[in-house]
Amino acid sequence: MMRPITSYSEKPGEGDEPDLTPDDKQEAEKNSEAARLWINGLEAVKRKLGITHIVDLSATPFFLRRSGYAEGTLFPWTVSDFSLMDAIECGIGRALRRQSYELNEDGLFSVEYADVLGIPFDFTAKPVIAPPQPPRETIQVKAVRPERDSLEITFPRVAGYRVELPSERLTAEFNTDSVLELTPDLVGPSITRNSGIIGEQVDLSLEHLGDMRRSTLIFHVAKRLLYTKWRDPGEEPKLHLFGQLKRITKDWLDTCLVCKGGTYPAQLMYQELADIACERITAAITRTTLWKSPIKVILEPYNPIGSTSHVKPEIRS
Repeated sequence: MMRPITSYSEKPGEGDEPDLTPDDKQEAEKNSEAARLWINGLEAVKRKLGITHIVDLSATPFFLRRSGYAEGTLFPWTVSDFSLMDAIECGIGRALRRQSYELNEDGLFSVEYADVLGIPFDFTAKPVIAPPQPPRETIQVKAVRPERDSLEITFPRVAGYRVELPSERLTAEFNTDSVLELTPDLVGPSITRNSGIIGEQVDLSLEHLGDMRRSTLIFHVAKRLLYTKWRDPGEEPKLHLFGQLKRITKDWLDTCLVCKGGTYPAQLMYQELADIACERITAAITRTTLWKSPIKVILEPYNPIGSTSHVKPEIRS
């Protein structure tokens, strides 16, 4: 169980501390009563359920005044593997959050204050809620419709650009930028040891990938290349180029793919790695027509045309 109350059994035979002021004495009595209430509840649970051991998780494992022990002394049975300060910093428990992330006139966050229950340690303290600051006035800019529909401006929503590649004969120019090294840092560990509590350990490796036929890998990468790089939004892939893309893919695999650290070419069957290979191959093909073919705009496939009638920004005053 997790709770903010310190609980313990008072040291028997100890009297009142003579140097306490009336206010301190009243506070100490309230703290002792809260501690007794919690520990008695734990003992009642133990007796009722017949359990032999109770673990009480506390963020405040120390003795209070009038406990019979030195105030602030840690419980001798305390075990800690995560400090309270770390738990605030990690967002566990009583984590603090800003109420407003608006910047002030100086471009900085305004100062905010918070009362944290338990600092200083006081069971009688009540949280003081800081009133939130009113948000700054905003002005929404939007189209005036239908009075000014005639002033609407439409524009293409551009996703990127690419060189208009030839549709008949494809060639590629590979260089050092075309090389792709498959390493454990890129693809993950190539050997995993599976070890149970009992029994023999088993090493799981990628050796079975070495049995994949090279033609299968070439087909897979070339298909991915065709459907992602030679297919305009809303159009069918240029299937007549598949044979040439297979030829270029084979040349790239033979000259530019390097496998290290127990990796295999068949790992290009993974989509993420196949996309990296397609980027390298496409760049090599583009390199041969960079100064011969026009630049083509790639529009967003599902929302190609934008309009000022849809623009609604908010401006802070």
